[in-house]
Amino acid sequence: MLRSVSALLVDDDVWSLRLLAGMLRQCFPDLRIETRVTPDVSGDFDVYFIDNLIGGNFMAEKLVRCIREARPHTLIIAVSATLDKETLKSLLAAGCNGACDKTVRSDLPQAMEITQRYIEALIASPAREGRGLRGVLASIRGLLREWNARLEHEAAQI
Repeated sequence: MLRSVSALLVDDDVWSLRLLAGMLRQCFPDLRIETRVTPDVSGDFDVYFIDNLIGGNFMAEKLVRCIREARPHTLIIAVSATLDKETLKSLLAAGCNGACDKTVRSDLPQAMEITQRYIEALIASPAREGRGLRGVLASIRGLLREWNARLEHEAAQI
């Protein structure tokens, strides 16, 4: 029997939540999805998608740290329109695995690919903290570093 995989989506923008939840359901029909409009990351989830700006406050770094403390091997992706270079660096340092800029069309499909690789490794790995899962997380962190380099390159062009 395959293990059940769950995701928590946190964003105060209901339309963004609906869009992301719809994409996740389309890509992963068996994924259990919970959505919240408040910065509450409590509970036991395998995947977290969190917004940076919630209720006018920049919350992603704090939320990532809370998640990492309770769930060190879970997948965390920041999904926001407020992800600058410094924010990305702080999120990476806090333990975020990936970032998706809401204003860049190609970022959401990449986030779905990252999620797919993570879920596949999670289901295939009998031990949730196995090498396969850690390798996927390391790969995802590499993608975040590439994203950060892209921002630095774009900033240099200005």
